[in-house]
Amino acid sequence: MDNNSLEGILLLHSETGTEGGYWAFQDSFFITRELPPFGVFVDQIVWDLHNPERKGKIQDRGEVYLNNEWLPLPDPMTEDPDYVVSSLFRGEKRGNPEADKRLMERYGFKIKYAADRMNERHGEGKWYLEDPSTAVTSDGTRWHYGGTPSTEPNRPYGVPQNGLARVTVKWDDGIVELKRFSNNLLVNSWSYEGLHLLGDGDHLTIYDSDNKDEVWSGVINLKHHPLFTEDAFGLWIHADQIGIDRETWAEYFFEGYPATLIPSKKTEE
Repeated sequence: MDNNSLEGILLLHSETGTEGGYWAFQDSFFITRELPPFGVFVDQIVWDLHNPERKGKIQDRGEVYLNNEWLPLPDPMTEDPDYVVSSLFRGEKRGNPEADKRLMERYGFKIKYAADRMNERHGEGKWYLEDPSTAVTSDGTRWHYGGTPSTEPNRPYGVPQNGLARVTVKWDDGIVELKRFSNNLLVNSWSYEGLHLLGDGDHLTIYDSDNKDEVWSGVINLKHHPLFTEDAFGLWIHADQIGIDRETWAEYFFEGYPATLIPSKKTEE
């Protein structure tokens, strides 16, 4: 193995404000196990809090405990045809305002657009648009404008930080456990120190889930996309790997396939 080679797993990494996901690699040296901070998800690997050597896999989407009741996951609104054309999914610039209105009426929440938030924070008439993506306040401060609007209450909902979910777990010993609480499970957690957003020139080798057979190996060569234009399995992405089917590529990352990475000198700088 190359001395610069790292061992780890693949993931689609996204943060609030990035408006999409990046193909990424997580160095296993920086992976630990902890209670799930935002619940657990279908096909995620988990371990028993009370028997950390016992390994299992999540079998369903489960439920989340919010406002003193158990609600289905994901938020049913995400399966509404209006949602995929709304500002909540496509962003303010490309979203359909009429779909926004129907969703608010149907599900009982309020959308707060960028203008609403700017008025609340700075006051009406005390800011202006420099361009479609930049607002400027009276003191000259520039703010990102547009993007995905916020909502009151939060929709689509999910599992809040340190929130409680319950799911079905199939353990490696063959036992299927229904409605297991997420606060009795452990999941892999990683430090940003070990996170590597894949870039052109990185050499990546991907292995199957048993970490035995090589399923893909090559140099990263990305075709980048404008915001809110391309998705993989319903999640916005920033780029495609040239020369491989998008869904095949995305599955490696969504399923957390094991991999080795040799970063390019450019991305190490």
